[in-house]
Amino acid sequence: MPRLLAVPLASLVLLTVACGGPDTVSRAEVEKQTQAGLTKTVGQQAPPAKCPKPLKAEVGAKTRCTMDFPERKRLGVSVTVTEVSDDGKRVRFDVEADQALTDIK
Repeated sequence: MPRLLAVPLASLVLLTVACGGPDTVSRAEVEKQTQAGLTKTVGQQAPPAKCPKPLKAEVGAKTRCTMDFPERKRLGVSVTVTEVSDDGKRVRFDVEADQALTDIK
């Protein structure tokens, strides 16, 4: 998957606020949408994303996720909320991958 890693990534994902609690997007949904966004942008299957917590449904909220590759390499991914609908049911966020891999120790 080296091609996946050579490209800095920015993609928008739109989703419905899921069961992460009031005004949050669940961790599982953030992971799913992060993987899907990266896969769509680079045109090949991205590994599963791992995120530490749900994402607040408020503009500017951030979380940091990772993707682990079979070569014992890890890619960091930043997720930032850019828009929330007036009713709070739809959240748009940017997904941006780091430009370099790190070794998994």
